[in-house]
Amino acid sequence: MASGGFQMTKATSPKELVDQCARCHIRREQYSEAFNFEGTLLDHYYPQLIEERLYQADGQILDEDYVYGSFVQSKMYQNDVTCTNCHDAHSLKLKFDGNKLCAQCHVPEKYDTPKHHFHPQNTESSKCINCHMPGRYYMGNDFRRDHSFRVPRPDLSVKYGTPNACVGCHKDKDDVWAAENFKKLFGEVDSIHFSDKLAPGITMQPNGHLGLIELMHDTHQPEIVRASATKALSNYNIPSSIQEYLNLLKDNSAMVRGASVDVLASINTKDYTSYFLPMLSDPKRTVRIKAFFGLATLPESDVPKFYLESYNKVKKEFFTHLKTNADFVGTRIKKGDYYLKKGNLAEAIKNYESALSIDNINNQIRVNLATLYYNNKEYDKAEAAFKKVIEQEPTYGPVYYSLALMYGELNRVDDAITQLNKAIKVMPENIRFYYNLGLLYDKKQDVKNAEKTFVAGLKIEANNESLLYALAYIYSKSNQKEKAKNIVLRLIKLYPNNQQYRNFLNSL
Repeated sequence: MASGGFQMTKATSPKELVDQCARCHIRREQYSEAFNFEGTLLDHYYPQLIEERLYQADGQILDEDYVYGSFVQSKMYQNDVTCTNCHDAHSLKLKFDGNKLCAQCHVPEKYDTPKHHFHPQNTESSKCINCHMPGRYYMGNDFRRDHSFRVPRPDLSVKYGTPNACVGCHKDKDDVWAAENFKKLFGEVDSIHFSDKLAPGITMQPNGHLGLIELMHDTHQPEIVRASATKALSNYNIPSSIQEYLNLLKDNSAMVRGASVDVLASINTKDYTSYFLPMLSDPKRTVRIKAFFGLATLPESDVPKFYLESYNKVKKEFFTHLKTNADFVGTRIKKGDYYLKKGNLAEAIKNYESALSIDNINNQIRVNLATLYYNNKEYDKAEAAFKKVIEQEPTYGPVYYSLALMYGELNRVDDAITQLNKAIKVMPENIRFYYNLGLLYDKKQDVKNAEKTFVAGLKIEANNESLLYALAYIYSKSNQKEKAKNIVLRLIKLYPNNQQYRNFLNSL
């Protein structure tokens, strides 16, 4: 008998039982003041989705993800295997030793044999869990196994740097060796696992968004995978994907609806108000609260009368959520973002400062706070914050860029040029740095360095439209007409429908 009146019996459905265990065995954000056994898991918690630095790109455990997030990825979970099929609910001890545990479902004559695992029988190498549940140590001595129960995929390791059980044991070998030997023993991978589509998208491979879109809409995939793909797609910043998110606001999965709301709510606009308002009555508290946050750009006086009752109800839920999680950095940031959407810059700054007070080495907070200071015309504080980031992370290129942009807008051109040169030194592949630096040299009438900078950028990306146009402009204004013509002709060839370039050519 669990506290609060919930009783787990043989009649408890497998997935409901997993949800009950997940209250402790889940990395999540809390949305209710306290768990009171009303509703389901997503009325109280929203799980951590599969993201870089928290999970491997293919969904394997990385950070302290606990068990729920990996188990719900598994085919076992999808087929109603539950926690108590393997563990004693109170002691967590395994019900059987060795491969007998897996043999409850998997025929030992087929799987517990060298013909399947290609290792000597009754050895550590022949244990199912060592191939299908590799683990990691946390806090130095706490070994936890991955509960996604997946087939080792060294071929994905070669492509995306994800771990595999093969080299986990054969430490003197590498991923290429593992992939080649896997192929010799088992042949080509003959089925598509969600990780084949998720990993390229999570690691931002070219066209990786196509697999993410497929996963988002594939209702046969685990909910957490669909929701993670939904969130990951936003990294590609593809305008046409907005409609994908809007369609998913009516998805049967609350987890997917929540991820879609999060993405749309991160866009500081009122464009989705008409979509968020009905979601204030969503059956799941997590989704309702996410929708309320998305509505922060809408003044309360503009909330339609029809939605006012649900708006005020969810407003209380939202601030209860913030109060309940006030000890966490992320919640203080969320509160700051809420006030930023409201246009209350002073309150936004106050909450970002509060977040930084409990995580003083978090430079992402500091960069965002510096930007808020700048927007609030507190230039000295902004400069100090940017410089503190540089002091703590001198190889973080974007902060030099941000500081340079501020200097540029304050007409401190020489300071801006210095910072952009530092940015290029630590991130030489970033084309935008060259573009802005070249424009600053042009502002100083330093044609030689402007040309040199644009050319340097074009050596990295030869057909970059912005750099080509800027270089043509520099040649044109410095009376190097033939050079300018050659560049413009190249632009016309690359972008034949751009009339601006034809007009530029005529002017030359």
